[in-house]
Amino acid sequence: MFSYVCSKFKGRPTRGTASHSGAVVYHRVNFSLEAKQLDVYVKFRKRALFPCSNCGAPDQPVRDIANHDRTWRHLNFFEYPSYIHAELPRTNCGKCNTITRVNVPWALNKPKHYFTLHFDALIIALAKDMPMNAVSRFVGEHDTRLWRILHHYVDNAIAAQDLSYVTKINTDETSAKRGHNYITIFIDPEQKNVICVTKGKNSRIWDE
Repeated sequence: MFSYVCSKFKGRPTRGTASHSGAVVYHRVNFSLEAKQLDVYVKFRKRALFPCSNCGAPDQPVRDIANHDRTWRHLNFFEYPSYIHAELPRTNCGKCNTITRVNVPWALNKPKHYFTLHFDALIIALAKDMPMNAVSRFVGEHDTRLWRILHHYVDNAIAAQDLSYVTKINTDETSAKRGHNYITIFIDPEQKNVICVTKGKNSRIWDE
């Protein structure tokens, strides 16, 4: 587990993330059989330097600690949930003159995101073949938190998709739930990609 955290600091840094593996140091690991979970605690080294999360300027000193125990759920350790706890320092950038939190490289920089990138990937993989309420029961997390994961990646994928090559569109109507809850699916028949899914099945959806 600790090797995973440290490895995320190695290599080419991204904006606002630690620039080298020496920035983080192992603090302690707790395994509780009663709580049935593993907790890994990490801290940053004294006098460690971080890139600015706002402009990306390297080697900015730590101003203070914004959060002494920010927690993210990681993949299970055997059958037990595991969590990474870390200090979140803030830098006072000498280039853009802003005070910002350092972004950790193992999780999204979102205020209501409580999972590592590896856990995100697990949820996305499970959601392909399971309804979200079943995924929620399987991993023991509230489905609202899991839907946030899915919405984030789907919204970003939709925003990034290039539709300039599309010359034909096929549509299909299907029932999303029991009763008369219909959705319409727009498909690129040549690339066999889903372009859009929207509620309803009448002509109004073409205007939307």
